[in-house]
Amino acid sequence: MKHALPVTREADFAAWYQSVIAEADLAEESGVRGCMVIRPWGYGIWERMDAASALSSYHWQFLAQPNPMPERLIGSDPVFYVDHTLASWTANQSTAPFAPQALAEYRRSFSRVDTIHGVCEDYRAGATIDRRHDEEDRAAGRRIACPVLALWGAKGTPAKHGDPVEIWKGYADEVTGEAIESGHFLVEEAPEETLAAMLAFFR
Repeated sequence: MKHALPVTREADFAAWYQSVIAEADLAEESGVRGCMVIRPWGYGIWERMDAASALSSYHWQFLAQPNPMPERLIGSDPVFYVDHTLASWTANQSTAPFAPQALAEYRRSFSRVDTIHGVCEDYRAGATIDRRHDEEDRAAGRRIACPVLALWGAKGTPAKHGDPVEIWKGYADEVTGEAIESGHFLVEEAPEETLAAMLAFFR
């Protein structure tokens, strides 16, 4: 059964995107504004951190630093920061994969003090309380019982930290997945390939 979204993509791109995420149940909502809880990849990143990954994933350490250091640095030139970050995570080191309205929304959001703080708080949690929760779940033997599809960019960070399918098998009983020819942003960089993989999983 299809559910009508409360707003159309054309009317309000940001609200439409958030509605899609919520209706599809693609992420848990955090109490911190502007954040989503994505697990267990954060724990896997910290477990496998070495010199090379620390350089390529510097934001994990930078954004987790105590307030207000990262907030002040990002806030001094937020558009530069978000453009640099988005481009550096794509396969072609460019913001070209992003629709103009999406890029405009990233820039608008990252120009807000509370958004910058929310993003930093998310990474602080990933370095502290989220890790403790994952450790507690692992010790208690809590696992995901439903089938899990893991998709990642062949040229993105997850591909550099071991096999994502094997990592997810440490948390879930039934895991399948594949690399998509893209960087970090699968939907923006390889929409057709990502859609095909998702449809094959849900059918």
